[in-house]
Amino acid sequence: MPVLRILLAWALVPIPVLGWITAQSFTGRIAHNYDFTAELIHTYATSSFAVIFFLSAVTNAIIVSVRARYRPRSHRASRYLVWQSALIVLAAGWLFTVSNNGGWTQITENILGALIAAVSIVVCVFAAQRDADATQARIDRWEARSPEARLRITRTRLLVPVVAVVLAVAAVVVVQNSETLHPGCLVNGNADFDGSRSIYTTNCGDFAIESDISAPMGSTLDITTRGFRFGLPPQPLVVSVVES
Repeated sequence: MPVLRILLAWALVPIPVLGWITAQSFTGRIAHNYDFTAELIHTYATSSFAVIFFLSAVTNAIIVSVRARYRPRSHRASRYLVWQSALIVLAAGWLFTVSNNGGWTQITENILGALIAAVSIVVCVFAAQRDADATQARIDRWEARSPEARLRITRTRLLVPVVAVVLAVAAVVVVQNSETLHPGCLVNGNADFDGSRSIYTTNCGDFAIESDISAPMGSTLDITTRGFRFGLPPQPLVVSVVES
């Protein structure tokens, strides 16, 4: 049973990732130019939901994985397994509607999104809920270790987050200072949201602009980017463009 709980918990994680990837193609699938703004907003909304959904799924999976060894009653089939299974079914339906982007599916997507949010809260409650037996099992397991083992575990718990933060900061610094060339990008849209300019292409994705760079509609450009403008989703930051 603990293995089944853990498998179900982590089986949910790839679904919002696939949803986020699919949402990035919305602006590339528009039928008419006047649909571009609506599809752009839809891309941002779906991408933001996918990120929040992913963080929720990972959080629940970590809680279940860590606590599975103590066999809490809240994880039994009548509770956690049923709700987690329902959440996976809803998530699969949401991914299907996102993959079949259209007028009728957007309403369904919104309904499923609301249901996913509600069920995710229930799953989190059951995953994190404690009971006397599980709490005592955790205490007994800790006290059975030697003082040296306890000290080693405590040091590891402190060291791992510090190392993770340092590596994350280093990765951000490297990414923010690395240049990438995107050749042959066909521009199909421009936008300006409260001074935050962006350009959209059919074959290279979306880009952020923070300088006086021109990207005429329909032009084909070799775009060089350095770093990202943070947001949902983050966009590569354009430093230069050259006509192909």
